[in-house]
Amino acid sequence: MHMIIRNIVYANSEKEALSVARNNFENLCEGQRPFDYYDMFDNGGASYWGGKYPEVADVTSKIGRKMVVEGWKATLRDMRYHLRKIKEITEGKKVTEIMRGIRKDWLQYHYKSVGDYYGDSVWLYDGDGEGIKDREHLDNVLNKWGNKDYKDLNVYVVPADVHY
Repeated sequence: MHMIIRNIVYANSEKEALSVARNNFENLCEGQRPFDYYDMFDNGGASYWGGKYPEVADVTSKIGRKMVVEGWKATLRDMRYHLRKIKEITEGKKVTEIMRGIRKDWLQYHYKSVGDYYGDSVWLYDGDGEGIKDREHLDNVLNKWGNKDYKDLNVYVVPADVHY
């Protein structure tokens, strides 16, 4: 399966943002876990998705904001789906029943997906390559963690096509 993940990075230039993101994407594909491979939009990713996104965008630009919003919506959608499935499967059951049937009905997979910090249920990553799964984390990343060391750096979003 293919998906577009987005890496939010701090850099002095678009070229530097691409370099930081490339390093993060390499780490996310190391040993083919959680992703098999990646293609950034400056090197093949656009061939699969067409001109959907630029290779890099300032997060304050219209397309940059769009990439972040779409990534956040996809993360929320997936989280809600897995939480809804967990609730459906476990509702009204005793803990022992849940434990006996954890491998049935994909329950273990749904639990894993909710708990993952990277992979197919995470669509946004911070500058360290960590998955963004809650709003506080996203807000901190977009606001440079309030860190004075980052004040002179721009915030960019870099998309990549990944396969899992």
